[in-house]
Amino acid sequence: MTPELDTGAGALGDLRPDSTAVFLNFDGVLVDLSPVSDAPGISDVLVSLLAVLDSETSGACTIVSGRTVEDLRRHLPLVPHAVIGSHGAEGYLPGAPAFRHAMIGSDAVRRLQDKAGRAEGLFGVKVVRKPTGVVLDHGASRQHETALRQFATALVAEFDGFATIETTSGIEVRPSGLGKDKAVQRAMALPAFAARRPVYFGDDSTDEPAMAWAMKNGGRAIKVGPGKSVAPHRLSGPSDVHETLAQWLETRWRTA
Repeated sequence: MTPELDTGAGALGDLRPDSTAVFLNFDGVLVDLSPVSDAPGISDVLVSLLAVLDSETSGACTIVSGRTVEDLRRHLPLVPHAVIGSHGAEGYLPGAPAFRHAMIGSDAVRRLQDKAGRAEGLFGVKVVRKPTGVVLDHGASRQHETALRQFATALVAEFDGFATIETTSGIEVRPSGLGKDKAVQRAMALPAFAARRPVYFGDDSTDEPAMAWAMKNGGRAIKVGPGKSVAPHRLSGPSDVHETLAQWLETRWRTA
């Protein structure tokens, strides 16, 4: 499915902040994708927007990212309160204790990462170590895509409890059962999110299950950027996300 481009707050329709739970990927949704992950370009305007969004949803505004919570907090130390990192392996949610997957920093993950390091020499890809596994990042080049997929499959066969997932720029090997859809389900089960309709903004293939879950459970899904998606709405990039959220909040204030 290829969603049509929306303008303004149309993607959010008649939803109100006080009855909506907003979930946002970070890279590609709130900030532009950049080859330099340490410099995502966060403006004061974005920080202010997130602060208002967090307030108007009473804390039911959550960043859901493949980045670690530590990294997200380094860029956004105060808002929003709710942050889920490492594709659902760790996070902070309102009214609940911080959670952290048992595999984070484990010996199994370290051994997996050491073995995965061979991919750099074999395929010339970037091997990115994550708290729960590893990303085999081929970037825009797909020259060795089939061989890389076979390599990742072999890793999973050797290390119990891991699975592969294909991302926009590569293949991630991580513990089985993790996913942004599971992260959204975890949040929506909490009292702070109860009776709210989930709205998910995503740009990556790893966001698709979460967007599908949101729609299946009475919510909305907005695809950001190019590519096929289960989402019926599309925005062209982060600047449109900012504008859409700002217009939505302004409209809801006027009609409250």
